[in-house]
Amino acid sequence: MAMEQELDYLNAQQAAQYLTTTRQRVYELAQAGRLGRRVAGFWLFTPAELEIFKAERAQRPKGGRPPKVDTLGEQPAK
Repeated sequence: MAMEQELDYLNAQQAAQYLTTTRQRVYELAQAGRLGRRVAGFWLFTPAELEIFKAERAQRPKGGRPPKVDTLGEQPAK
């Protein structure tokens, strides 16, 4: 008989705290298939998958407009 590793699952509120985001954003990610699994009507998340998601998120470039540069290619003084 194989021993299965017991997993600790987090709910959406706990996952949001772990990812430093809102519970609504966690639900959006879950519904898009990027996080979690639905069990008996509840979204559940493992710490391992949240850690992987957090690491991937840290590697992505930030959005927004690039910084302004002057005609010589240098950033202007503030």
